[in-house]
Amino acid sequence: MAKVLIIEDTSEVAEMIHFVLTAHSHEIEIAYSTQEAFQKIIAFAPDILVLDVWLGSGNGKDLCKEIRKFNKKIPIILMSANAALLHDYEICEANDILEKPFDISVLLDKINKLLIKL
Repeated sequence: MAKVLIIEDTSEVAEMIHFVLTAHSHEIEIAYSTQEAFQKIIAFAPDILVLDVWLGSGNGKDLCKEIRKFNKKIPIILMSANAALLHDYEICEANDILEKPFDISVLLDKINKLLIKL
């Protein structure tokens, strides 16, 4: 299926997403910080990113803007437990949003829709 990079600093959330997406035949990598995210984007070459807005080591929206400087095409789904942090997701050129907690079927649907557009 697709190569998905999960950028999430909460290991329980990252591992849950990893488990479910792997069960749906996706190849998964996890980055727990903004620094690790850049390394994995280069080494793993993901097809899509699932990016938490609130990262302990940085801001997901700022990371999204930085990613867009060198890659305009990769789909990015921003996620947050705080819906207010997602309302202006277009500013950092994210493709979609996901409010935590979420139903995994919603995440799978969003991933599939974005991959179809590639």
